[in-house]
Amino acid sequence: MDLSILRRSLVGLMVVACGAVAGAQESAQKQFVGTWELRSLMVRAADGSMEPLWGEHPVGRLVYDPQGRLFALLMPEARNQADGRTIPEGLQGDVAGYYGTYVIDSTRQVVTHRVLASLRASESGAIERSYVLQDGQLTLTARGTRDGSPVTYVLTWRRLEP
Repeated sequence: MDLSILRRSLVGLMVVACGAVAGAQESAQKQFVGTWELRSLMVRAADGSMEPLWGEHPVGRLVYDPQGRLFALLMPEARNQADGRTIPEGLQGDVAGYYGTYVIDSTRQVVTHRVLASLRASESGAIERSYVLQDGQLTLTARGTRDGSPVTYVLTWRRLEP
């Protein structure tokens, strides 16, 4: 067998495969672009039990733009001061907000948020979240700790229509 033909065939297959992966990444990014409204923020314990982190109606927005930038702001409903009311000091820390860039790995079903500015140290650096996109809903999951125990945070978002 002619090795040069085999090499050219392998190189051709690699180019096609790389193109397919790039196309899948681009397609996944297009599905992310837009504004998302937070529907729930749950904490799953190691035993599988789940509870809402910030009550039944947390508020939040997550914005992904086509250039790979993102913005996120999340809080419990009681923390929202948009109506001008003051809130107890104990709720002041119950907010997450950051912006930065994002990269999607559609092969692993992971979106990585690279944080450039944040309100909390726990949202810093590169944050990897597994994702599921289905029927206008985006579910992001991330491993973390709560009260010293391992947990999984499950954030469910609904796409807002333009």
